[in-house]
Amino acid sequence: MIGALAERRPQAWDAPKKESNTITKYKIAEKQVVGSASAPKDAYDVLTIVILRLGKPDKAEPRSVLRLLDVLVSSELQPAKKKTILTKDFDVPMTTKLNEEVNEMCNLAEGIREKAEKRGEKRGEKRGEKRGIAIGEERTLFKILSDFVTDGIISIEEAARRAGTTEAKFIEKTGIRP
Repeated sequence: MIGALAERRPQAWDAPKKESNTITKYKIAEKQVVGSASAPKDAYDVLTIVILRLGKPDKAEPRSVLRLLDVLVSSELQPAKKKTILTKDFDVPMTTKLNEEVNEMCNLAEGIREKAEKRGEKRGEKRGEKRGIAIGEERTLFKILSDFVTDGIISIEEAARRAGTTEAKFIEKTGIRP
């Protein structure tokens, strides 16, 4: 069942808007399916799953753990702004060590964002290449078929059929006059 849920709903870095800034806790519970065997709760209830769904730092409740985490992992806030929020809103003294750790977290978030952007760009480039190839192939097909029509080798009706379109669309795309 868990595998099925994971397949239907893959986890992402950004939570959907309606789910952002929430904490959900899941526990294992006993349910008799066949028969009536039973075990003490402490024998099977050893796992608890907690899912934190973060959102925008300014959307969480002030001074909440979710806001604190939103601020720390935000790729939109600059390190100086994060440090200001930590100091003013959460009374966190900015020591040298903490200053370094905040900078490191900012670099990590930036690295994740850049990696995701590069992956998105590659996907977009591949889609664009495929679309460009398809357009080029279609133009070539229409050009060859229109040349055949112009040379009297085939009719417009036959050319449209071979192109998988209507005569009207074939005429529109090629500019051939009947």
